[in-house]
Amino acid sequence: MIPAPGRPTDTGPVSATPQHPVLAVDLGGRRIKVGVVEGGRLLSFRTFDARAEEGLAAHLADLEATMAEAAADAGLAPEACAGLGVVSPGLVDPEAGRVLSTNRKYPDAVQFDFGAWGRDTFGLPVRLENDAHAALLGEWRHGAAAGADDVVQVMLGTGIGCSVLLGGRPLRGQGHQAGLLGGHVVVAVGGRACTCPGRGCAEAEASTWALPAMAREDPAFRSSALAAEAVIDYRALFGHAAAGDDLAIRLRDRSYAVWNAMAVSLVHAFAPQRIVLGGGVGHGAPDLRARMARHLEEHAWTSYGTVEVVQAHHPSSAALLGIAVAMTEDLTYL
Repeated sequence: MIPAPGRPTDTGPVSATPQHPVLAVDLGGRRIKVGVVEGGRLLSFRTFDARAEEGLAAHLADLEATMAEAAADAGLAPEACAGLGVVSPGLVDPEAGRVLSTNRKYPDAVQFDFGAWGRDTFGLPVRLENDAHAALLGEWRHGAAAGADDVVQVMLGTGIGCSVLLGGRPLRGQGHQAGLLGGHVVVAVGGRACTCPGRGCAEAEASTWALPAMAREDPAFRSSALAAEAVIDYRALFGHAAAGDDLAIRLRDRSYAVWNAMAVSLVHAFAPQRIVLGGGVGHGAPDLRARMARHLEEHAWTSYGTVEVVQAHHPSSAALLGIAVAMTEDLTYL
């Protein structure tokens, strides 16, 4: 049984300083990550497999056990932390402490009372944040976005996440979704059906969840090395492309083209100084940073100069670092 949404006072800003340890949880599509963060450092880190489509309730027992283990690794009891930061996919209202909408990941999170759960389980106040927003905050304060006031971070993983910093202020906007939906920029009119209401979104055309169907629908699939893979993901794709597999090369290059087209639209929409490539795919894609930088030089209209493209410094832990930033700093959002 998952608790229903409770009072807004159950969640929200947590009274902590950067020197206070924060227990942090990142609800990823394939893996749930847990750590203790203090002073911009990850004191402990644990992770376990998750199937986000099964919902949050199915993983609560494992999550609570892992949280206790991560705290113990840092030499703490969970109750000794200043607060609990939870990073979730989907549209999130941090002030109310609610997940407003999800996209097939942890669908029951919309009914979940994170504040009551944190209080009842470990006696901790809770801060809830969207995963891409948290990741950008982590890279901004402690990684690849440091020193920049105008940044777009793109998270290439199970799907495609996005977050935006303008004038040193994180962009949130109406419905807490401004800047988040870069993965749903349409790059192929009338293209593949997305998990959102649209078709031809960048995420539908080049993301981990979309990749298996794209591979299997290709007439060349049976003769491709990808057909022998139990799991068709970008790690397998990049490996077989490097080995010369024709289908893998074609799907890799198509993905790069989609991500580059999306990047041009993001540059035109937000005029960033810097694009940070995060997520497991963004960090592991060979030559993507260089290809995207070259594509932007050739195709983006930027009167203000060249847009830097950099890889995230913390591809596995940026969101954990970032939720601690959200809990310990008085941020002003747009």
